[in-house]
Formats: sequence, structure tokens, C-alpha cells
Amino acid sequence: MRYDDAELDPVRRRILELLPDSQTNMRQASIAIGRDPAYMYQFIHRGTPRILAERDREALAEHLRCRPEELRHDLLPPRRAPSRERKTGQRAAPKG
Repeated sequence: MRYDDAELDPVRRRILELLPDSQTNMRQASIAIGRDPAYMYQFIHRGTPRILAERDREALAEHLRCRPEELRHDLLPPRRAPSRERKTGQRAAPKG
């Protein structure tokens, strides 16, 4: 499930603003901080993890050429609504 940019907290929105300015994308940023290529996508659009670890935040700030403080959450973001699979422990039946 992809979340609308309007639903994103300020840190996630700021990262989306900085990516094109830094001539990079989520995949490249993920790799640059030593994470799986899907890490930034999952952080921004799935809310996992809720906040960036200190080392990830500092490495990402360096990659995006910004101050690490710009990527710090003032408040812990709310949890995303769990997917149906996580609620029931079962996968949804395929449609069709």
C-alpha cells in the first residue's frame, strides 16, 4: 500500500524534497546508507521503521547534503494501520 504524500510526516516529506535536489533516488539513498535497496521506500511509504536510527539519519543527511537535524523527528510518528495480513495472520484471498 502506498501512502499519499499529504499523509507523510515532515521528515518523510523533507526526504522526498531532498532526493531530486541531490540527484538521487530512494534506492540509491538506501544503498548509500548501507541498507537494502528497498529500505527508504519502506521507511517513507510503509512507515517502517517509524524513525531513522541515528547512524542511518547521519549517513542519509550526508548523502542528501543536508544537516542531520533536518531528518530528526520531534515527535514519534503514529503507527501505520496494520495490513490485513498482519491483523489476521493470514493473507487475503486472491481476487478473481
